[in-house]
Amino acid sequence: MGLRKKYVNTALLFKRCRKCGEEFPRNEKHFYPIFKQAKTPGWSSLCIPCDNKRGRKFKEANPQRIWESNKKYNETERGFLMGIWGGMKKSKHGNEFESFDEVWEHWQAQKKTYGMNCPILGTPMTMIKGRSRAAGKKVTTPTNVSRDRVLSTRPYSKQNLIFTSWKANNAKNNITPRIARRFLCFVRERYGTEDIE
Repeated sequence: MGLRKKYVNTALLFKRCRKCGEEFPRNEKHFYPIFKQAKTPGWSSLCIPCDNKRGRKFKEANPQRIWESNKKYNETERGFLMGIWGGMKKSKHGNEFESFDEVWEHWQAQKKTYGMNCPILGTPMTMIKGRSRAAGKKVTTPTNVSRDRVLSTRPYSKQNLIFTSWKANNAKNNITPRIARRFLCFVRERYGTEDIE
């Protein structure tokens, strides 16, 4: 009994771009997949170069709309953390996280302990987009979540990264544990307590 050969519809092997008219193999190297209700993807009607050109043209014609859309995403929890991850990857201090998923898991683990509160100050933290389009410059929000290295001499890692408010991070600056202990000695000596604002 012979093996039946699987039927392949050759008409589906290639696809013609609606814009440039060129024909390409129907795959992810030439067309963006479109996922809707079906389990298998459909394909964009434009080839990747034409689709990218259309996207650039839209961005140039609608800068305000693009800015608002980016701002909305960047103020979501995932979008804000993605911005932090981008900064960590470029950090001159080094980064031992291999993917955004590792950073996301680290953030979720901290949230289980502290919620959305700053682990240093105990105050609620926010995720507000840090750029004013009207002012055209960066606007600092003291309550925003920031990435902070426990020891400033070491890279970002699961052991060395905590998420604090920008205010706490800025106040701590590059202080070392040794200097912090010495400072607390002076506070206790002069004020009788170290629990003071």
